[in-house]
Amino acid sequence: MDVSEFYSWLSEVDAMIDRMERLCEAIDRGYPANSPDYAIENREVREVDLAGLNLLRRYYGNPVNIFPWYVHTETECTPLSYSLSRLRRNRNVIISFTQRRSHW
Repeated sequence: MDVSEFYSWLSEVDAMIDRMERLCEAIDRGYPANSPDYAIENREVREVDLAGLNLLRRYYGNPVNIFPWYVHTETECTPLSYSLSRLRRNRNVIISFTQRRSHW
């Protein structure tokens, strides 16, 4: 297992979580969700989800049978807070799963 791939994905997901948190704060301050300074496209979140899922599959087969993994859709219409919590849950799943399977 190449641990650097997992750390790379964790950096990606942390960056996306930071962007989503900044977007939430901007919306609270009155900015529109599609403001060019803060907007996040569904496909960007979906790409992070899929990269994590593919990473797990490459090293562990089909872990979705063991752990729930949410993949955002291209047309996601759920509240931003839901997307943020799902992304955090995916992050926690990959940390938990890899810690059970290896000793970093």
